[in-house]
Amino acid sequence: SQLGEIAKKTLKPSGWLITYCNVKLIPEVTHTLSEHLTYWWMMCITYKGTVKLKFSTYNSFRPVLLFHKEPPRLPKLLNDHLQCENREKDWHDWQQAETPIKYLVERFSNVGDQVLDPMAGTGTVIKVSRDLKRKCIAIDNSKKCVEIIKGRLKI
Repeated sequence: SQLGEIAKKTLKPSGWLITYCNVKLIPEVTHTLSEHLTYWWMMCITYKGTVKLKFSTYNSFRPVLLFHKEPPRLPKLLNDHLQCENREKDWHDWQQAETPIKYLVERFSNVGDQVLDPMAGTGTVIKVSRDLKRKCIAIDNSKKCVEIIKGRLKI
């Protein structure tokens, strides 16, 4: 709910909130964020192999939920199913792969635009934004993650 409130206040008109989401939480997250923004679409990122979850399920995809602030503005042509070669875990177990982040940043922003990552983790969004000549504000409450980001970006 706090993420939705902050996004509603800080996004420019037609701005986007794009978030990975646990499969089991899709209904709850969609409902909560829809109180602040307009739901637009769900994408699917698939990886080679699967991950065994606690509840007798093998998971081989990651949902990505797309919300926007009014008025609507369509992104650049978008494929809602991305295949990713590997899970890139060089820096941390929770690290996200660069390929899908690059795809999203390219389609939902332009050179010089500002990207906000409120849960920066190991800095994948920061690195990709910098590579694509976008400005990026990143926040994380883990000192360990901040140190990883500094090392990864050689700050």
